[in-house]
Amino acid sequence: MKTQEIVFTTAVSIEQIKQALQDVFRGAELKPLQSNTGGLLDSGPKAEVELLAEKKGMAGSWAVQVYVFNQRNQRQVKLVALGDAGMSRAFGGVKNTVSLSKSVKVAEQAAAAVRG
Repeated sequence: MKTQEIVFTTAVSIEQIKQALQDVFRGAELKPLQSNTGGLLDSGPKAEVELLAEKKGMAGSWAVQVYVFNQRNQRQVKLVALGDAGMSRAFGGVKNTVSLSKSVKVAEQAAAAVRG
């Protein structure tokens, strides 16, 4: 599976971030993620918000992981768009795979909503 990350820092509160994400991810299935380091292989701070948003459809699916880290008076937001490689999509079929381009588009919408 391929990924593409969008990382930025904002002064928006965690509650405001959650509200913005709920609006963008409306209709998607939201699943909690359980990691010790915000999904990173190295050690680091625990994310305040960790979730996987995914939506499956007839024309393909998208999936975005979300990590929000509280850093004193600002928050670091990491959006990880997930998607299958071109060969996987060719063999697995559009219906049964996750589109990286659709995932990136949703992650960009989420970033724009959080940034305001």
